Amino acid sequence: MCDLFQVDIGKIAMLCHLYESLVTEAGPLDKTFTDKIRMKNFLCQSFVFSAIWSLGGNITESGRDMVDIALRDIFDEHPDAR
Repeated sequence: MCDLFQVDIGKIAMLCHLYESLVTEAGPLDKTFTDKIRMKNFLCQSFVFSAIWSLGGNITESGRDMVDIALRDIFDEHPDAR
């Protein structure tokens, strides 16, 4: 199990802050981003990145495999998340 304690709401807040910083940064989603498929992929991959770092960022070596398996189970069903 995980050796470091973090309040669950802290993980969700971190996920939201990371995701917001990625999608509001000037450039990636400017108003000329007309290719909806690329935009959808960018948004999905940004969410996956944010989830991995916020939910697994403070996991120690002993908990990494468990978090890896759980996140893969969640995101493997979504082709845009790859």
